[in-house]
Amino acid sequence: MDCCCFYTTQLLKKVSQKFNLHLEDITFVHECLFVVTRDEGREIDFIETWKRMAVYCELNKLYRGEGNSIGLAAAKSGLEIRTDSMEYISFFKDKLEWLKISKGEANMQEKSVYFNRQKELEYPQISFFERVRNKIIKTIMYLYLLVKLKIYSLTDIRFFYG
Repeated sequence: MDCCCFYTTQLLKKVSQKFNLHLEDITFVHECLFVVTRDEGREIDFIETWKRMAVYCELNKLYRGEGNSIGLAAAKSGLEIRTDSMEYISFFKDKLEWLKISKGEANMQEKSVYFNRQKELEYPQISFFERVRNKIIKTIMYLYLLVKLKIYSLTDIRFFYG
C-alpha cells in the first residue's frame, strides 16, 4: 500500500469514528455521477454531513476522492446507496475507462476519441502569459478557499480539531 493510500485510509477511519461508523460497512460511490432524492429529511442531513466531512478532508490535505465522504455521509444519514446503472446516459470518465480497458471490458481504440477530446479540454494550448496568469489566479483562489474553510471550521472546533 503506498503512502497516499495509507494516509487516505487513516483519515477516513478517523472521520468515520467521529460519526460512529465502521469503514467496512460503508458503500462508497464514484463522485462523478450520482443522484440524491428526497427521503424524509435524510437528504438534508446528508448534505450537511457531506459538507462537514468534505471540509474535514480538505483541512487535512485530502483533495480528491470525494466519493469517500459521499459514502460516509450517506451511511451516517441513513440514505440507501443503489448502484443500478442508467444505460441511457452516455458518460465518460477517464479513470473509469482506464480501469475498464485494463480489465478488458473496453477497447482503447474505441475510446481514443474521448481521451483526445478530454486532453484538449483539460490542457488547452495557451500562451506563457496566460499560464502565469492562471497560476497566480489559482494560487489566490486556493488561499481564499483555505481561509474560508478555516473560518467555517471554527463553527465546530471539537469536530474539526479534536
